[in-house]
Order: sequence, then C-alpha cells, then structure tokens
Amino acid sequence: MAPKDWKPKEDTSQSKDKDKSEKSENKYSLVTQQVEASQAMSTTGQNRRKDWAWDTGTFHHITCDRFKLYDIQPSSLKVEGVNGISHAACKGKTLIETDVNGGKVNLELTEVRYLPEAAINLVSHRRLRAMGGRILDQGNILQLTLNNTTIAYVDADQNNLFFVRQFVAKSYIIQANPVSADEYTWHRWFGHMN
Repeated sequence: MAPKDWKPKEDTSQSKDKDKSEKSENKYSLVTQQVEASQAMSTTGQNRRKDWAWDTGTFHHITCDRFKLYDIQPSSLKVEGVNGISHAACKGKTLIETDVNGGKVNLELTEVRYLPEAAINLVSHRRLRAMGGRILDQGNILQLTLNNTTIAYVDADQNNLFFVRQFVAKSYIIQANPVSADEYTWHRWFGHMN
C-alpha cells in the first residue's frame, strides 16, 4: 500500500498527454481501493465466499462458487478486473434468499459469470438497474425494489463494504413427551415409518 503522502509522478515535459497521467492516477486509486477492501475483509476474520457483495462497478454478476449456479452454459466472456483479464469458466442462474423484514424473498440472478479466481461473489448494481430495479439509499442500508416491491436490503459492514442481507433460517427444538406420544405416532410425525 502506498504511503499517505504519495502523489502521482508529474509529467515534466509539456508535450506529454495529460490524460495519460490521469489514467495512471485512476488506475492506482482503483487498485488501492481493491487492496484496502480485500485487507478489510481479511481482517474481519469472516469467510466472505458465501456472501454477496454489492458492486457498482461490475457489468456482470460474478460468483466464485460454481455450485451456486444452475442452468449452466458455457461462457467465453473476458472479464477485466484489477488483477488483469480473467475468463469466465461458465455462466448460469443463481438464487439468493434475501431477508426482507424477517421474511424470505427469493432473488434470482441470471447471466451470473463463474470466475474461479474471484475472492467474493458480486451483485452488479448496473445489471439490476437495467432490469428495472430501483435503489433507495438509507445511509448504511440500501433498499432494492422491483415493481414497487422490496426484494432485498444491502447493509454496510464495519469496513463500509456493502453486502446483500441474506435470509438465515431459524430452527426450533421440539421436546417430545414420551408418555403422551407412543413410538408409532412419533415416527408418523417425522415421516420415517418403516
């Protein structure tokens, strides 16, 4: 990571194109942001491979886990990122179970590209807007709506990285009273009668 007082090297010759210097600075800025984001994720100690990050820069939804995909098709798309050009191994659909006010909403993403070397799953802001999605900014929470229905919330974590709020099923333990329920009733309830 560059020191805080780093500045792009200024072009001393007047004939050089100013855009070249600006491109260099923008490229460094993008790399710095990516490195900082990656360091922030690693310092949280969380495994983010199951999460879906909200990305305003990508043109495609990206997954790092091929097993999240169904209706898989070959893909020859080249994806340009901070690490250079990668090739999508395949594309398909995926289903994200989002948490909307404690309830589960199934968000299906299409044309999701599988990049084996990706570190995290990405939801494309641009792609969702193209399909008619609207994003309402509520500070550290983004609300995604489609046809005036909320389909997902996107929350900022402690490092200001945004992730789709996923539904987590809650399980309940039921205690059986062996006096009031015989063995036949117990097995019938859980569907494993022989």
